[in-house]
Amino acid sequence: MISLVHLAQGIIFASKEADPGLQDMFGNFRALMLEHGDEAMSNTEYLPNTGEIPTYFPDRPPAEPLAEYTASWSLESHPRTFALIVEDMEKDYASYIDFVLPNAVSLLAAFRESGQPVVWTNWYRQEGDGAYGAIDRFYGPQGIYPPGGTAVFDGHAENPMWIDTRSDTEGTDTVDVLKPVTPEEQSLVIKSMHLSKFADKTAAGEDILYPMLKAWGVNTVVVIGAWTEDCIISTAVEASDRYGLDVVIVKDALATATPSHTKAIEVMASSCALAVTADEMISYLSSHADKIVAPKAPLSYPAVLGSTVLLAADTTATAAPVWPAVSLPLAIGMAVASSLLSVFLATRLSRRGRLHEPLLSPMV
Repeated sequence: MISLVHLAQGIIFASKEADPGLQDMFGNFRALMLEHGDEAMSNTEYLPNTGEIPTYFPDRPPAEPLAEYTASWSLESHPRTFALIVEDMEKDYASYIDFVLPNAVSLLAAFRESGQPVVWTNWYRQEGDGAYGAIDRFYGPQGIYPPGGTAVFDGHAENPMWIDTRSDTEGTDTVDVLKPVTPEEQSLVIKSMHLSKFADKTAAGEDILYPMLKAWGVNTVVVIGAWTEDCIISTAVEASDRYGLDVVIVKDALATATPSHTKAIEVMASSCALAVTADEMISYLSSHADKIVAPKAPLSYPAVLGSTVLLAADTTATAAPVWPAVSLPLAIGMAVASSLLSVFLATRLSRRGRLHEPLLSPMV
């Protein structure tokens, strides 16, 4: 319970009550802590600092050793409902993703065969969309139109923020070998405007991806696609931290056009994701049918959420006001604090015999 002292100090406490990222997805973590809490971490390697963390002040060197972590869990740790997220494997990026397409194709086939959910995303930002945010400012306003000031990109816009669709309207479509083939699969394509695919919303402001995963009962997302240091890492971190999902990155089915590719994989593998190869993931799906749980809802967006959501419900209707929820402990604490404050003010003012003065007059 929040104490009156903390309320008086203005401290804000996060709560786990309505936070999906702070729920025990598999229901056994406390028991595991009690059983193994006195053991050394088997998923940690301790290394000397050989310059990875720089020394800025000679008398204040970084602490050593450095700890390198990996996921403590394995695919076999729990029964799992997986969802494969095929991120931005689109035609405009064909030359950058080609080297991993065979692995991605094999993974997609394995997921289809296993009946596990698949969601496709396509980066859909275009230079005239008006959706200019902080990431746009990071990359800047140059290099938008081919050749974009350089011949390196072979006729593509140099700036990675926008897909130039003026002459190629299919540039934001998934490459043919990975594209959805049924109406149900096509309904699971998100034309995305965010690095994290959990951040995309409908015109009515509703989340798109997470409600699908929740309806299916997904507890583990498998992420493939592009770009490793942008959309992939953003999606992986949000899936793990905000939504409490186990994250698998398939390291030989990820692609990018920058030298940060391997660094990004290392960061994810040391902070939020289990890194596997395509062959390892495919082998698990084929050999552990008893550990794979079927999705709880049909594999189509309309079937999960209703066709009105898919079409972005009319936002002109007046919605009933929604009042913010307050947890019972917080409500009690606030009520008690308010009562004590009222008593305190009344006592002070009555002692001074100046009840007719404004409450905010100086008290000495």
